Amino acid sequence: MKQLIHVAATSANNLYKVLMLDSAMTSWNASLLPSVCSVVIRHSLLRVIPDILLQNVPPSLLTVSINSASVHSVAAHVFALWPYLKRLQPTNVSLVTTEKAHVTMIKGSYLNLPDQTAKMLAESPLVASGKLYQSVFVVLLGAFQYGYLLAQMAWIGFNSKACYVPAAVAKQIPPLQGQCILFPTHTSQEWTTAVTAWIVGAGIGALFSSVPADALGRRTTLMLNTFIMIAGAFVQMLSNNMLMFTVGRGLSGIATGVAIVVGNLYLREVAPVARRAFFLTLPQVMLSLGGLVVSSLHLTVTTEEITWRLLFGAPIVLGLLQLCLFPCMIRSPHHLVMLNKYDQARVALQQLYTQPCDTELHLNAMIVSHEKQRMEAASSSKLDLLVSPKYRRQLLVAVVLCLSQQLAGMNAIIAYSNGFFFNVGIHETRLSNILVNFGRFHDMCMAARLLDRFSRRTPLLVGLVVTLLASVGIVWTQLYPGNPVDFNSTNYIAIATVLLFVASYCFSAGSMAWLISNELFPELLSATANSMSTFCTFTAQFVIAVYYPQLMRPTAAGNYAFLVFTGCLLMLIPFVYFVVPNTHKKTSEEVTRLFYDGDALHEMYLDKYKPNAHDVDAGRNTLESI
Repeated sequence: MKQLIHVAATSANNLYKVLMLDSAMTSWNASLLPSVCSVVIRHSLLRVIPDILLQNVPPSLLTVSINSASVHSVAAHVFALWPYLKRLQPTNVSLVTTEKAHVTMIKGSYLNLPDQTAKMLAESPLVASGKLYQSVFVVLLGAFQYGYLLAQMAWIGFNSKACYVPAAVAKQIPPLQGQCILFPTHTSQEWTTAVTAWIVGAGIGALFSSVPADALGRRTTLMLNTFIMIAGAFVQMLSNNMLMFTVGRGLSGIATGVAIVVGNLYLREVAPVARRAFFLTLPQVMLSLGGLVVSSLHLTVTTEEITWRLLFGAPIVLGLLQLCLFPCMIRSPHHLVMLNKYDQARVALQQLYTQPCDTELHLNAMIVSHEKQRMEAASSSKLDLLVSPKYRRQLLVAVVLCLSQQLAGMNAIIAYSNGFFFNVGIHETRLSNILVNFGRFHDMCMAARLLDRFSRRTPLLVGLVVTLLASVGIVWTQLYPGNPVDFNSTNYIAIATVLLFVASYCFSAGSMAWLISNELFPELLSATANSMSTFCTFTAQFVIAVYYPQLMRPTAAGNYAFLVFTGCLLMLIPFVYFVVPNTHKKTSEEVTRLFYDGDALHEMYLDKYKPNAHDVDAGRNTLESI
């Protein structure tokens, strides 16, 4: 006979549902209840001990008073006993948390080891719903803006050598054949400042993005950041000199830095573990798409001033679209748990993932995980924790991987690949930019589709080795260029090496850097750690933008300039082989144990509630006997 048992807790004149056992069994052994029907309530630890034998009880609601004299916290026992309770099918055991009762741990056990918890979560995987994809799309608009601005000025029509000649001479040069379209007669220094202003702004935005992300939440931070994106585009579109244009680029850069850090943080928190590589590669897919779109729009730029102003003002439309879609974005459950908003976190989980799904199991695992992280963070600041022996290696790995995104040489390929295509008859630089960005977009889509099938280390190492070989081929084709008039095999080898370089980069440093760096840290430290590592990405990009063009001069390294990236790849490969772990389908606690096996946090948590251990053992023995 079906039985329904509701145990309710009265706190501050309110009745809260704490535990529900829905069973098709004809009877229950009352000895199970002391180990199962309990809950931890902050400031008053309560225990449910009903003096009733559950035999032939008709379906009804039973309200059992709670004895506040008890000091047991047996809510966590449910999680500890979960593998045994599952054997009582069709029994369904679930716990409901309520933030008003200040529940600290529900169906999450400090008595379980991290790998036991991970196994239980893996047995009940989360499956993305349509609302999750809607939320992800809203976030990815920031990554699209990143790619758009990255390739926005990568056309010779905006900065030709004719800009450096006297104004009287420059006026005699036909537009689109030598004279600049963007503020003619600007100096080389003004151009470099305008290009790097966006990178500097992005670095600043990335470095400080963790503060509002933790304080205000992921969605609110991205929403406020959209106004900066719109303001930057407005300033660029309406600017009347290079100085004003540079200020607009800097504002847009701040928006880029915030969007990419907070966006990656949100994606890491909502992505199902089994598909984390797919979701965290999507920013690179949208980044590549943004570069492809702006490269295509370069074809629409003419001598009319309005054309380039519309090109630089296009992110206004992007920002307005994002503002309109923010109501469709679901808040991060992890951040809601950080704020102790358990009811809202449950609703978010139910919206983000398809039902039926054991969202309670995942919610309570989050609660326990964050409780442990709070215990750890109570002793020191986040920055101190990141440089402590427990996390400094993870921080080093994250920084090196984020540096590899730039030091592999991909942006140099995008900016200076015109010569390769010129040698095979493609003299239009805008068309060559389109081809490179299309190749990157295609390869990133393939990476997003395939990376979840492999461990993290395998594609990263193989991709870096192939990228290294392709970089050597690029240097060789520059030393022995083909004939731009009478094509030979060297012309096509140059194109093949560029395409091979792009493909291998997309499957290694391009897609894996943000993915792995986001998986290395617990949620409480993730925002701070990733803001620091992404800041290093933009720092490396700044160095390349300033010094690589100088290195390419014939009086400097000339055709050997690309060997700088080859050398970086040579140092990166052994680092990855010996230091970077496999974080594939691992929880943050499991990843931490890969670096720091002497973690005493779990033992600290266990000691806090050790008096309850014998109850769990008794419950396990009873369940084993059923």
